[in-house]
Amino acid sequence: MSVLESLSEAGKKIDSVMQEVTEKAKAELAVELQKFMVEHPEIKAIGWTQYTPYFNDGDRCEFSVLGLNYSLVDEREDSFYGDGWNEAYGVRRDTNLRSDTAKDLEDLYEELCSSSVAPIMEAVFVDHSKVLVTQDGVEVEFYDHD
Repeated sequence: MSVLESLSEAGKKIDSVMQEVTEKAKAELAVELQKFMVEHPEIKAIGWTQYTPYFNDGDRCEFSVLGLNYSLVDEREDSFYGDGWNEAYGVRRDTNLRSDTAKDLEDLYEELCSSSVAPIMEAVFVDHSKVLVTQDGVEVEFYDHD
């Protein structure tokens, strides 16, 4: 077997393992997010966008999860910044939430937006995506962030 053939085989094995790990992480994360929703029934939805910026004023463009938003109503706009949505950052100021729910939202915000989990979030939910979590499940769609 030539060096190129060996490298090709190694690449296939790596791809296979990455696919398996990504699918497992996706399933586990979906379960944890659904568990969060069940434990906090007053929260009707949570969502975030994640992407690698196209331009960063000369700095390196790095993938990240960009904030966490939550909704306490069933009817809300599609945009996480529209009517019916609130930002989880500084959520303890929201007097519509119990203090333990606000703390859990802030904790979730810090976990999902941590740079240490960015590679996992990118692998599971892909780059340039919008993630919506409701009592019904997890939805992922393409996100255009001009």
